[in-house]
Amino acid sequence: MKKHPYAIVSLVLGISSFLPLPLLNLDKALMAVIFGFLALRQIDKSDEAYSGQGLVYAGLALGGIYIALMIHLFFFYKPVSV
Repeated sequence: MKKHPYAIVSLVLGISSFLPLPLLNLDKALMAVIFGFLALRQIDKSDEAYSGQGLVYAGLALGGIYIALMIHLFFFYKPVSV
């Protein structure tokens, strides 16, 4: 079976959202989640023509963790004033 391309994209975006690059990492995490759900839907409809659910779950987990971390930091992080 062939891995679904969206599954690979979801995993790569999920991993790259944690890399300290100057690009917007929250956008990459959101795209990892979106591509992950699209891949899961198309894998289920493909009648076993595609595989890659493990890649999708990893991409969804990484993207979701990054989004949850950013929400936590936005609402609960208070900088210390000197």
